[in-house]
Parts: sequence; structure tokens; C-alpha cells
Amino acid sequence: AVVLAAAGSRDPESAADARHTARLLGERLGGVPVVPAYASAASPTVPAAVRALAARGHRRIAVASYFTAPGRFAS
Repeated sequence: AVVLAAAGSRDPESAADARHTARLLGERLGGVPVVPAYASAASPTVPAAVRALAARGHRRIAVASYFTAPGRFAS
């Protein structure tokens, strides 16, 4: 499983974009579950998403960065 880690925003379009990208990545990876998660301003957080996937039985969980520009969380 993969957690797609984005910066987060209160803008609903930003969350919709992250969900869409997660779905496309999951398709590209042959059906691997991909869950969007956020560093701030939205939920779930990255740690919460990892815990949720582990609770659903996933033992191999990768975190992929979806920070699209340098800033507070990525440089």
C-alpha cells in the first residue's frame, strides 16, 4: 500500500486533486491501494493513514511525496 503525502489545504479542490492523483497512481501500480494524506490543514495525517492501512492488514506501506513545489514541508 502507498500513502501519498501532500502538504494539505483547506481548499476542497486541493483534496479532490490529491484523491484523483492517488487513484491514478493506484491504477498505474496495478491496483495497489493508494491513500492520500496530509502534513497539515487536512486529514488524515500521514501517520494516521499509515496506521489505518496497517490496521487493515497491510504490512508493506510506502510513503510517496506529493509535494509539488519547494516550501515549508519540502525543499
